Amino acid sequence: ASAVQALGELGGAGVVPPLLAALRAPPEEVRVAALDALARAAPDRLLEIADAVREDPSPAVRLALVRGLARFGASGQASAPAREALQRQLRRLEPDPDPRVAEAAGLATGGRKAGLATGGRK
Repeated sequence: ASAVQALGELGGAGVVPPLLAALRAPPEEVRVAALDALARAAPDRLLEIADAVREDPSPAVRLALVRGLARFGASGQASAPAREALQRQLRRLEPDPDPRVAEAAGLATGGRKAGLATGGRK
């Protein structure tokens, strides 16, 4: 995972292919690190892989996707069509079976308030 994180720190177009390959690695920590690094190095690429990542069995990986999409949307770097696509992807994550993922997606779209998604806990 630390090698993947280092790739994200390097940035540039050359790091994207190895980061995309790391998303297929068995350890969830590597997939999470790859998503975090991709969100820093090439956040627009998250939109291309969001459908596949939404199907990842690990809630931690899906949560990393939500965080990356939300950061990209808040960064001001996304075009209007990209912001619409981000919102669609985040809405698709709102019914996630893991409450942490569902809450994060709901908060990112403005669809849920913090206390409601956690049953009143904050």
